[in-house]
Amino acid sequence: MGLEKLKNRLKKTSEQDSVQGEKKKFFKGKKKIIIPVLIIAILGASIFAWSKSKGEQNPMVTTMPLTKGTIEHSLSITGKIEGTDSAEISSSLNYEIVQINVKEGDYVEKGQVLAVLDDKDLKQEINLSQKDLELAELQYKENIDSKSKLDTSTASATISVNQSQIEYDEAKRQLEIKKALFESGAIPKEEYTQAEISVQKSEIALELAKDGLRKAKLDVQKTIDEQSPKASDKKALEIKREQLNQKQQDLEKVYIKSPISGTVTRVNARLGRTPQASDDNKPLFVVENLSDLRMKVSISEFDIGSIKAGLGAEISADVLGSDKVNALVYNISPTGEPKEGGNSKEMVIPVILDIVDEDPRLIAGVTASAKIMIEQKDNVFKVPYEAVLEEDGKNYLVIEKDNVLKRVAVELGLESDVELEVISSELKENDSVVLSPDPSYIDGMKVEKMPEMGAEIKAEN
Repeated sequence: MGLEKLKNRLKKTSEQDSVQGEKKKFFKGKKKIIIPVLIIAILGASIFAWSKSKGEQNPMVTTMPLTKGTIEHSLSITGKIEGTDSAEISSSLNYEIVQINVKEGDYVEKGQVLAVLDDKDLKQEINLSQKDLELAELQYKENIDSKSKLDTSTASATISVNQSQIEYDEAKRQLEIKKALFESGAIPKEEYTQAEISVQKSEIALELAKDGLRKAKLDVQKTIDEQSPKASDKKALEIKREQLNQKQQDLEKVYIKSPISGTVTRVNARLGRTPQASDDNKPLFVVENLSDLRMKVSISEFDIGSIKAGLGAEISADVLGSDKVNALVYNISPTGEPKEGGNSKEMVIPVILDIVDEDPRLIAGVTASAKIMIEQKDNVFKVPYEAVLEEDGKNYLVIEKDNVLKRVAVELGLESDVELEVISSELKENDSVVLSPDPSYIDGMKVEKMPEMGAEIKAEN
C-alpha cells in the first residue's frame, strides 16, 4: 500500500506541473523557470509522505520568504563595437603606389598623407594636354582673325561701291547740264560728247565696284563655312581646358590623404601595386575615430516599441572580463530591414548605442553584449513567475502561516526575465510564499512545509 501511495503522490505532482504549464499563456510567452531544487523538494516530500505512519497526511509545500528589492525590465542583444567616425580611403587613379607612410595602429590627423602614387606618367599627360590646348587656342584665334580681315575687305568693297555710285550720279547730272547747253549752242558738240563718255566710264566703274563687293561677300561666306570658328570648335576647346584641369587636380590626388583624424585600423595598400589592384577591391586604408566608440545592434520589430533614445545600457565583452561599460541609446533608425539568416520574415531595426565610458581594452571590431535598461523599480515586492497562481483571470499568491494556507489576490507590475512585481496591501515582508501552488490550495488548508527556500532561481534561456 505504501508503494501505491507513492505512485499516486508522484502522479499528483506531475498534474501540478501540467497546471503550472498553462501559466505560460498569461506570462506573454516567457520561458518557464526551472528550479531543480524544487523538483528534488517535491520528490522528497512524496518519499517523506510515503514513509510516514498511517493516519491523515497534509500536502507538502515549498516556500520562500517574500522580499523587496529592485526589478529591471531589460533587453539583451549582441552587436559589433565600432568607431563613431570611420573612413574607407581609396583612389580613382591607376598609378603605382611608390610610398606608404603609415601602419596599422598609427594615429593620423585630418589631411595627413597616407601614401603617394607615381606621378611621372601623369605629369607627361599634363604636359601633352597643355600643348594640345595651346595649339587649339591658337587655331581658334587665327580663325577669328581671318574672319576679321575678310570683314574689313567687305567693308572696303562697300565703300568703293558707294563712291562709284556717287561719281556715276554726278556724271549723269553733268551730262544733263551739257546737253542743255549744247542744244542752246552755248558749248560745242565735242564738250557734250565728252560728258557722255564720262557717264559711260562712271557706269562701268560702278558695276566693277559692285562685282568687287559681291566677290568680297562670297569670300567671307566661304571662309565662314571653311575656317570660321563654329560652336562645336568652341565646345571642343572647353573640353580640352576641362581635361587639363582634371589632370592638374589628379596631380594633387597622387597624395592620398586621410579625410578624418583617427587611428589607422586597416592597411591594404601595397608598394608597386595600383589602387585598383588591392586585395578583393578593399579600400587602401581604413581610419576610425576610436576615442569615441559606439555599438551597432539590430532590435526585433517586436521589441523596438519599448526602446527610446536616451535609455541607459550596460556593455559587456570578453575583452572586459567581468567589467562593464555604460552606454546610451543614441539613434534609432526610422526604417527596418530583413533579419539576416534563415527564412524568417521578421524585420529588425538598426540602433546605435553611444558608449560613454572609456576603457582601453574595448576596441572596434569585437563582438559585445548590450543590456538595455528599459524600466526599473526599486523597493518593490517581487517573486519568481512560478509563485503566481492564475485562476479565472485573477492572480494570487498563496501565503503559508503556521502550516495553514491563505490566498492573497495580487496585481502584477513590472516583469523581468525571471521574476515579476506583485502588488497588494495584504502583503508583508518575509511572508512565506508557496512556490508552484496547486489550484486546489484554498484558504485554511493545512500543509506540511519543507525548509524555506532561499535557493538561487535560475531561468532557462
